[in-house]
Amino acid sequence: MGTYYVGRVLKLGILDQQKLIDAIISPTAINVRGSSWTITDVADHNRGEGRFLFGRLSKYQPKGEVTVLDTETRSKIIQIEPNLVIAESPFVYIPEHSGIAFLNVYNQIEQKTFISRFCEIIENTHKGFFVNCNIEMVTDLRTFAKKLLSLEGIYFIRAKVSPPNPLFGPLWAPLKEYLEMRNTDRLLITEDAPKSAKNTMGKTQWGQT
Repeated sequence: MGTYYVGRVLKLGILDQQKLIDAIISPTAINVRGSSWTITDVADHNRGEGRFLFGRLSKYQPKGEVTVLDTETRSKIIQIEPNLVIAESPFVYIPEHSGIAFLNVYNQIEQKTFISRFCEIIENTHKGFFVNCNIEMVTDLRTFAKKLLSLEGIYFIRAKVSPPNPLFGPLWAPLKEYLEMRNTDRLLITEDAPKSAKNTMGKTQWGQT
């Protein structure tokens, strides 16, 4: 039991779907502050209803220590255990939607840690050669819409847009074509209302209909 988070894997640079899947199936290991990380227990399921990959983001100690009991001396001793598993976060990746769901492991592999380590493993597996990976969390759009409608006005907007996955291609086709034409991975948008609009509360209300 636990809390699962859902997100969308952003593949930037030359990182495409196949390269991402290859890195999940045959990952490298990374070292961060004395602990090692990799992806384990990967199972590739390709059934009639669609393909998905199951795996675990694993944190382990290359030279772990465990306490065992010596029955002859009736005392505890420290024993070296190589590659001792500290924590695991199971995840499911759905290629068709570039979607990923993963378990939040309290105090060990929480949301930000999972995103950081997972993406580092993917990038390092391809030796960081023009590949960039990120996970964009899926937010509660209904709650966001309620908060948006409660505002008196919107006078400043800043947004970052990355190329959409194939699921949303038809809806975002013009933007996707523009980004490809500009040979860029992402688009930054900034809009700032004039001072007159900011000083006139209730008259200029962007984003409301």
